Amino acid sequence: MKLIEKILVATDFSEAAHDALRAALAVAGKFRSKLVLLHVIPGAVDAPLELERLQAPIREQFADWEKEILTAGLRVDKSIIAHGTPFDRIIHWADVEDVNVIFVGSEQKSTDSPFRLGVTPERLIRKSDKPVWVVKPGSPALPRKILCAVDFSDPSRRALTNAIHLARQLDADLTVLHVLDTALAAFAQTPSPAAEELARKQQERQKEFDGFLAGFHLNGVRVTPSLRAGGPSWEILNAVRDTGCDLLVMGSVGRTGLPRILLGSVAEKVVRELPCSVITVKAEHVIRVEVDLQLDRLEAQCAHGEALLEKECPAEALQQFEACLAKDHLYLPAWEGAAVAHDKLGHTNRAERCRAKAVEIQERLHFKKVEQSVRSQHWFWRKP
Repeated sequence: MKLIEKILVATDFSEAAHDALRAALAVAGKFRSKLVLLHVIPGAVDAPLELERLQAPIREQFADWEKEILTAGLRVDKSIIAHGTPFDRIIHWADVEDVNVIFVGSEQKSTDSPFRLGVTPERLIRKSDKPVWVVKPGSPALPRKILCAVDFSDPSRRALTNAIHLARQLDADLTVLHVLDTALAAFAQTPSPAAEELARKQQERQKEFDGFLAGFHLNGVRVTPSLRAGGPSWEILNAVRDTGCDLLVMGSVGRTGLPRILLGSVAEKVVRELPCSVITVKAEHVIRVEVDLQLDRLEAQCAHGEALLEKECPAEALQQFEACLAKDHLYLPAWEGAAVAHDKLGHTNRAERCRAKAVEIQERLHFKKVEQSVRSQHWFWRKP
């Protein structure tokens, strides 16, 4: 079971694009993912001879990249040459290939541009339903420190779910940031009613923050919660600098939406500044944890549940074990697996009930085995 099945690397063969390939290779190596390479020739190309002339050097570049990928022990599932508007074609092929994530490098900017992101990555972030991983030039291939900004919305829940999986699988530190956006922050250091009001709001928000985090499976992850007060864009950029993070994960909404935590100009400041590599998550996850409830054999269903447990996906594993028990309420391995899943989810009482049920079934099976043995011996001695 692969948590990241397929990665699309969009390239213009620039130095920044090679940084994106390097990061994609590192991630693919960890998750054993397949790779799709895509280059878009800008504009319309109608003449077949002209198209062939443009494609020839691109195929040579792809051949060089494929050798590099093969050397890394991975393989290219497909190399695609398209033509048209780059961000539009990237989105199209990401949907056609049903990739988990799009890797793209930041574009080379002119010296008079105040932004570091680039037009195509920015449009991908705005328009793509697929997660977009924008690689900042010079960043490490695998992130060592991840920052996830949350506002308690569903998109930020998806973002944090992915950040947790990535931190666990990549053995990275994770900081979860929530920003209390308040104009009172300027008065926090003064003994005034404004400072008292800010302190009260911070206490209330901290409780909400703690409750939000309690809903996630954090076993095996080094997590640091961080609550800051001030302007969201500035505090996120400050947190990136203070933590030294390599990767910022944010949730977004809709094809034309912006991250809810970063509404309007806040989003523009954070994303365009590209303080580090950035992942935006919308309707789809980078990490896909699939539960297969259609497996016919109990052994296969239970084995899939155990594989999910090994990947630290206890909620999904529990669904798999419960599907087994719906078919056979006395299936011992499913009760044992459900107990482990409940433990990982912090459901102590439910875990104990599952273990008690497993012990009860074991005793029944043992008694039945003994009974069958006695009957067998009794039949043998009475045989004429």
